[in-house]
Amino acid sequence: MLSQRLLLTEELYGNTFTLCKSPECPTLEKVVEAEPDKLLRILDEMKSSLTPMAQKEQVIKHSLVHKDRKVIIKTMKTYMVKFATGEFGHLVLLSIFDCVDDTKLIKQTVLAELLTSLDEVIKNKYGKKVLLYLLNPRDPDHVLPEIIRLLEKGDGNTHSKKDPAVRKNELLEVVSPPLLEYLCENAVTMVTDKGQSVMVRDILLSALGDLRPAMTAVAQRASLGLIPGGDSAGQRFSRILLDTVGIDRLRSWVAVNRGALVLCSLLKCVDQSVVSEVRSGMLAILPQLQKITNNKGVENLVEQLTSQ
Repeated sequence: MLSQRLLLTEELYGNTFTLCKSPECPTLEKVVEAEPDKLLRILDEMKSSLTPMAQKEQVIKHSLVHKDRKVIIKTMKTYMVKFATGEFGHLVLLSIFDCVDDTKLIKQTVLAELLTSLDEVIKNKYGKKVLLYLLNPRDPDHVLPEIIRLLEKGDGNTHSKKDPAVRKNELLEVVSPPLLEYLCENAVTMVTDKGQSVMVRDILLSALGDLRPAMTAVAQRASLGLIPGGDSAGQRFSRILLDTVGIDRLRSWVAVNRGALVLCSLLKCVDQSVVSEVRSGMLAILPQLQKITNNKGVENLVEQLTSQ
C-alpha cells in the first residue's frame, strides 16, 4: 500500500523528476540533493499538475494532497529555504501555514530552517513574503488578490480542524522572538533598505512579546542625524515610525532625553505630513513640556515648537 501511494505521489513530481530518478537517486530528496538546479523546474511541474486537481472539489477531498500532508512536508526537509525563496515554492509554504494543523511539525521542519537562515530569507523578495504572511496572513498589502483567491480554495476543508486564528497565533509565537531580535540587531539596515523597510512596520505591529527593545532600536535610527538630510530612506523611516508607534505613544517619549531628540528629528524631516502630525501632537502637550526641567531634548523640542 505504501509503495503504491509513493508511486502515485511521484506522478505529481513531473517529467523532470522521472528523468532524473535512478537507483542511486530513487526519491525526490535524493534527486534534489544530486541536482539542486532541477528543484525549481520540478516545483513548476508540480504546480502544473496540482492546480487543475485543486480546482476539482472531489479530488481536493480525497487526494494525496490532504492524506499525505505530513509526508510531503517531511520530504521537503532541508530545502525549506529554497522553497521560501522561490517564485512558486514560497506559495507552497503559504498553503502549509494555512491548512496544516500540526504546528509543532511546521515549527520543527519549516520554521526551524527558515529562522536559522533568517538573514537570507528576509533579504529575498519571496522569502520576505513568507515572513510577512506569518505576521499577517493574506494581507492585501503584501499578497496579490489572485493568490489570496487561490489560498481561499482550501478554506473550510474537512482535513483542517484547528481554528485558523489559533493556528496563526501558534506560528506567530514561534517566529516573533527571532524577528524582533533581528530587528534589534539590524534596525538601521532594515529602515534604510527599501526592500526591508516594509518588514519594520509589520514586525512592530504584529509580533508577539516585548516590543520595547526593537522599538528602542528603531527610535535610535531617528537620532542618527540621517532624517534631517532629506534622504529617501529617512522619509520612509519617519512615516514608518509615526504610523507604527502612533502620536499618543510618541508623546510619552518626551520622558527620556533620547525620545525627545527623536521627536526633534521628526520635526525636521522632509516629509511635511509627518512634521504636521508630530507638531500638532506635541503642541497639544506644550504646557506640560514647558514644565519639564533638566532635559536637553525637551528644551530643544520646546524651542522648535515655539519658534515657528
